[in-house]
Amino acid sequence: ILGAGRKILDFGSSNLYGATAEQIIAFVKRHNANPRADLESWAARLAAGSGTDAGGTNLNGSFFGELIEEAGMGYDAIDIADGYKTTIVDLNSMRLPDHMVGAYDSVINCGTSEHILNQMNTFLAVHVATKAGGLIMHQVPSVGYVDHGYFCYTSRFFFDLAGYNQYEVVD
Repeated sequence: ILGAGRKILDFGSSNLYGATAEQIIAFVKRHNANPRADLESWAARLAAGSGTDAGGTNLNGSFFGELIEEAGMGYDAIDIADGYKTTIVDLNSMRLPDHMVGAYDSVINCGTSEHILNQMNTFLAVHVATKAGGLIMHQVPSVGYVDHGYFCYTSRFFFDLAGYNQYEVVD
């Protein structure tokens, strides 16, 4: 899913949560042989924004896309709210913009699709955004999240989605 030179599309502009500066530095160095000169201070800023306040509420001050780009990957997001490198797209009523069709090596859906009523359009957008031979990752609620969004998926859904679309299930 991730790797130097890959172009990533994030369904929902994902925040970074609970990352330490050391973890951020290690991730960047694993994927980018020539990181920025101020990597330590940049990583400290990103780590601080990924934490919580004194009451335990997420700060939402750092974005996944910032980390991905520093690690040498391309990053875009679609969402209904503004965020890091985000194109506003309401998948309930809008198609994926033409410039995003077939443009991504990896498409990531970490907890966005269950909030969208138009499931057909949502999974069509995932499909058309991904380059031939690209990778798709879904990390979504499956059990126990009865009041989280509109949908709770089953593993059967994803196996059938893969089968009907001639996807290879990698993991």
